[in-house]
Amino acid sequence: MKAIKCELCGSNDIVKNDGFFVCQYCGTKYSLEEAKKMMIEGVVEVSGTVRIDDTKQIENYRKLASRAFKDKIYEEAYDYYDKILQLNPDDWEAVYKKGISSSWQYSLADSKIDEAIKASKNAFDIIINILKITEESFMEQTKIAMASDMNVLAVSFGNMAMEHYKKNWESNTAAPLLWRNLRDCIDAEEYAMGLLSNKMVESNQTARALYMNILKNLVIHYCEICMQRKYRARCDEYGVSYANVCYNDDYRRMAIGKYNNIVAEIRKYESNYIATPIQNVKKHSSFKSLWK
Repeated sequence: MKAIKCELCGSNDIVKNDGFFVCQYCGTKYSLEEAKKMMIEGVVEVSGTVRIDDTKQIENYRKLASRAFKDKIYEEAYDYYDKILQLNPDDWEAVYKKGISSSWQYSLADSKIDEAIKASKNAFDIIINILKITEESFMEQTKIAMASDMNVLAVSFGNMAMEHYKKNWESNTAAPLLWRNLRDCIDAEEYAMGLLSNKMVESNQTARALYMNILKNLVIHYCEICMQRKYRARCDEYGVSYANVCYNDDYRRMAIGKYNNIVAEIRKYESNYIATPIQNVKKHSSFKSLWK
């Protein structure tokens, strides 16, 4: 006979409790029969087709993943969701949460926000095309949850990017880095906004509150991305430059147009809403050579 070892986490700290053998590390429970099988030494030969039920193991992984995600240990959560997908590639929740866990491991050099968006789209593809789920209330709740996740992620990353710029604005790379990161935040917020249909916003109070929050965060990010940014430039000690691959006149005009549409949308629900002013497209007379 050999000592019992938890099949999920590998711990051998297993205690019998209320007729079950319980792993003291991860909480996995084993019945008496399961424990006996785990203590048998040698190889057991089995003939015929064997179907393994991974339901218990998947749910144990899910508990560990949820705990890690709640505690903001995103690397650990990512690993547990990945383990679920190794057992069931069509687990839509694991597909989505793995992507979100990856995105929360962002950095200014690599926002990873696009991984959350891709994960959401892949999860819906499983829900609709593989699981054939069409129940309206389930879809609404799922879309609200995902939109909320995207919004929180975008706000967190956007705040970090703006704080970095404030501390390092004199660097030649500070403004382009901020513009690129704000564009990623805007992509996530616009995706979140698209998850909330007009019907949901009109009939669901939670969806409407979230929708308004997303719109107001977009206003902030559009204003930030259109703000003139000063930093040490080659043409002057303190110059203004938009000549870079991440930001240009066309994008700026598009952002201003979206800003105006979003402010109008907010005022449909809050007529007294006062929006932060957005800067119009202006060229600085001293730096015409920088504009193409």
